[in-house]
Amino acid sequence: MCTDNDTSTLDNTVEILAELNATACSTVHVTRCQNRRCKTCDIIVETNVFRSNTTHLEYNITDSMNCSTSDVIYLIECKKNVKNSI
Repeated sequence: MCTDNDTSTLDNTVEILAELNATACSTVHVTRCQNRRCKTCDIIVETNVFRSNTTHLEYNITDSMNCSTSDVIYLIECKKNVKNSI
């Protein structure tokens, strides 16, 4: 049997979990490596999503990575023609 105190605790727990989920979802997944010799840091876009100019769909980046991450495929975007390519 739930008491008022149990219900209040449950409500607080749900609220905390919702806040944690919102924070986790807004965390930037692509970041600069901050190595002063890195040439990619100057051009990499810090983000957690990317949009395809072909499909016009937005895709979530599901893993954290930076300039020094190996085995990744880069999305290159031309600002002049507003096109992107993998």
